[in-house]
Amino acid sequence: PADMPTAVRDALTALHNAGLKLAVGSSSKNAAYILERLDANRYFDAVCDGTMIAHSKPDPEIFLLAAEKLGTDPAHTLVLEDSYNGVRAGAAGGFVTVMVPDLLPADDEMRGLYTMECTSLNEVLAKLKTGEL
Repeated sequence: PADMPTAVRDALTALHNAGLKLAVGSSSKNAAYILERLDANRYFDAVCDGTMIAHSKPDPEIFLLAAEKLGTDPAHTLVLEDSYNGVRAGAAGGFVTVMVPDLLPADDEMRGLYTMECTSLNEVLAKLKTGEL
């Protein structure tokens, strides 16, 4: 299988071990295949991808489907996103939306939409542990 970055694997392990329900909500049509190649399926309670929806991000459909599969209310469900359209979708769906910028930094629009910005998955984990998220 392909390699998953250690920081991502460590974060997924910590979240899984904390007993949190985890889902993937990706507009990509090959998300399930990628997770399988990364040997990451075991971390997730639900995987929702572009083959299951009619509308891609910024439409919140993928996140709403993931929350439904998890049995969670969007207002109490965390969406982690690195893309503008993902942040737009999380906010539009009423989710607690955290941006962890990757290729593009947060701009004024994103700051007006997301709940919080974190610089890394480690920061997200720390804020979950302290109750800030």
